[in-house]
This record gives sequence, C-alpha cells and structure tokens, in this order.
Amino acid sequence: MSDIEQIALDVARRFTEDDDAQRRAQLQVAVVEAIRAGQAPFPVVDLLDIRNQLHVMATTVVPELPRPGRRAAGSGAGPDQRPPPRTSGATLVSLPYENSTSGNNAINDIQKMLRSFGCQRFATGEDYETGELFIQFERRGRQVQLKASARGYAAAWLREHPYGPRVRATRADHEAKALKIGGVAVYSILRDWVKGQVTAIEIGMLTFEAAFLSHILLPSGQTVIEYAQQQKLLPQEVARE
Repeated sequence: MSDIEQIALDVARRFTEDDDAQRRAQLQVAVVEAIRAGQAPFPVVDLLDIRNQLHVMATTVVPELPRPGRRAAGSGAGPDQRPPPRTSGATLVSLPYENSTSGNNAINDIQKMLRSFGCQRFATGEDYETGELFIQFERRGRQVQLKASARGYAAAWLREHPYGPRVRATRADHEAKALKIGGVAVYSILRDWVKGQVTAIEIGMLTFEAAFLSHILLPSGQTVIEYAQQQKLLPQEVARE
C-alpha cells in the first residue's frame, strides 16, 4: 500500500463508523483522487493537515456572517473600508465589510498577493444568474477556484438593515443597494481569507494542499468540495435540539 493510500485509509477510518464499510471505501477513494487530481503529482500531504481540512470542506468561501444583533470579533475596517459613523448614545452595530468602498482594490490586492506567492493565470468573473463572484488561479499546475455570493451577503445586509418606514427609498431601490454593497464586500472578504491562508502556508501552519484542498479543480471541472458533496461523502450534520 502506497503512502497516499495509507493516508486516505487513515482519514476514512477517522470519519466513518466501523460497520459502515461502503462509506469508508468511498471516502478513501475520494481522498486518493483529490490528492492525485492535480496535473503535477501531489507531495505526500501530512495526515493532520488533511484531517483538519476535511473538517472545513463543507463550509463556503465566505466566512460565517453574524446573526442579527451580533458583531463578529475582529471585524475592524480594512484598507478599503470606511469606519462606521460615530453616534452619540446608542452603539451602532454594522455588518462586517459593509463599508468596503472598492472591489477593484481588493481584486488588485489578491492578484499581487498570489503573484508574489508564485501563482499564475489569475482571473476573476461573475455569474449573473446566481450572483456568484469567482476567482481562479493556478500554482504549479494546480488550478484553484474560489467563489463568493454577492446575493448571500445582500440577504445578510437586509437582515441587519430591514426595509421600513424610515428608509427613504423604495423597496426595490433598497434591495438594489444591498446587492451593490454585497458585490463590493465579498471581494474584501475573499482578499482577507486568501491573505490568512497564504500567511498560514508561509509560516508552516498549513501546506498549500491543506489550505486550498476543497477549492482545487478536478479534471471534471468540479472542485473537491463539490465532488464530495455530490457523492455524499461527508458526515451528515447533526441537527441541534
């Protein structure tokens, strides 16, 4: 048994029950395929890195946004964000990144960051039907695709700023404003997420494969996470009581 196959078996054992042989075998095959999917052979990835990555594979690119009435920790303004206006008395709670002012600046920051990291073929685009923005880049023959939903952010913004009598605009204009804010904010979110991943790689906390495994494109055109979800290889979420 090769090192990669042994790693895949160890990971499958950790995430499946002993009596579920079929799911264990499917997960083992998926991990092997994910590691070998790149055009260049993957180095043997540390088991701990893969195990940690599998814990977050089911999450989206966009960090979890706070629920109404809550503010995320460390949500200070970035270089292209305006600080929220000061108010006397009551504390103003704002949605992280809602004051971002330039999506183009964030895109340029991402491109410079990835280029200095040794990445090639950087591209961005938008799916107008789904409202998703995406970033693609290549490093050493491995293509990575990151997605973020402007509509998802707009929905969160509308929960924080619901339409009401005090809004001096029509409902349609208010919703259009939310989508416009989301289209700028998600690029700043992607920039900060990529910066965190690249920094973790540079300081030895993660390998490239562990940091971007779920977003690596397979020959089928799917990302690793999309393939895993389609094949139902991830453990089912347990509903909270």
